Amino acid sequence: MSVATRAGAWIGHVRLDDNIGWFDALADPNYPDPDQQVARLLCSQVVMLVLKGIPAVFFHTLTATHNDYRGAVRAAHRKRWTEAELNALLNDTSSVTSRVFHAIVRLLRLRAEQPAFHPDGAQEVLTLDEGLLGVVRVSPDARQRIVCVSNLSSQTREFGLEKIAKRYADEGDPWFELIEGAPVTGGGTARRTLEPYASVWLTPGQYG
Repeated sequence: MSVATRAGAWIGHVRLDDNIGWFDALADPNYPDPDQQVARLLCSQVVMLVLKGIPAVFFHTLTATHNDYRGAVRAAHRKRWTEAELNALLNDTSSVTSRVFHAIVRLLRLRAEQPAFHPDGAQEVLTLDEGLLGVVRVSPDARQRIVCVSNLSSQTREFGLEKIAKRYADEGDPWFELIEGAPVTGGGTARRTLEPYASVWLTPGQYG
């Protein structure tokens, strides 16, 4: 709560999440870095997208909306866009709004194509090193498995696929990284390095 307060939350007789946008809630006011803030936001959405269930993206998360204090305090996180203002930002590929919007839309479309993310697909949480969150999703017919790993820290992290591959893939299976759309060099014996707040969706036996 203290970080969110510094980021611009209004603390009153309403809940904290009623009056701060998710984009600003993830900011670190002591170390302002727009690129890192975007990376944090996208990482948070990737985590939400891989978990079992049907995902829902708040509109102002989709547009990386900053708090707007010009209206009622309780509505600070619900900016009222004009069509022209929003379209201008979406069409400016260098804007934070455009970068976040198109990245999340791409992830949503990619997710919809994967049987392993079916609401009835199995889910298992992996035990990985500090700062890493790993989730395995398996399609209801068990034909697709996706190993989803996100770096939740501000430091570069590394993990190996070998133990994971022994459990979730056949020996010698090729591996494919879905977000980048590229084969994994080294297959099931590879080690992956994740930059701060980066994520990978790895699937065995599939090349797109």
